[in-house]
Parts: sequence; structure tokens; C-alpha cells
Amino acid sequence: ILAWRRWTDVSKDNQTEKNHVVIVSNWSFDKTHDRYEIPNMPCNGAWYEWLNNDKEYMVENNRLVVDSFVDHTARIFIYQKKRNNA
Repeated sequence: ILAWRRWTDVSKDNQTEKNHVVIVSNWSFDKTHDRYEIPNMPCNGAWYEWLNNDKEYMVENNRLVVDSFVDHTARIFIYQKKRNNA
């Protein structure tokens, strides 16, 4: 399992918001992880899986739990303090 993150600060109306992207890839051979826990997420709150119909995950205690993390796949999670539906 390999994970990395990118982020940016967005200033709007004299307030700074942080937008985060976390990418997690499963390079295992023939190994599906059921209920795989991703520790050390940068923010608690609502995260959205970008490539899976915008599925929402709630991160608590900086941990995100993913069901059925299939081998040779990657998951892209985005966090935005205010959800952008545009």
C-alpha cells in the first residue's frame, strides 16, 4: 500500500481554506484488503472518493476506513471544507 497527499490553500472572502487530495494505491498481488484503515489523514470530516461516484466517507480521529480495497487499484479522496458541486 502506498499513499501520498497534495494540498493547496484557497483564500476566499478573507478566509483561508485548505483543499486536500489523498491518493492510496494497493500494489499487492492477489490481495484484497477488507475494511482497510488509512491512518494519519490530514483532516477530520467529510471526504469524497473522486472516482467512485463521489462516495462520501467520514474521517474521525484522522482515520479513514475503506471497504474492499482490491489489489492493483488506486483510490483518490478529496477534502474540501465547503463542498464544491460545480
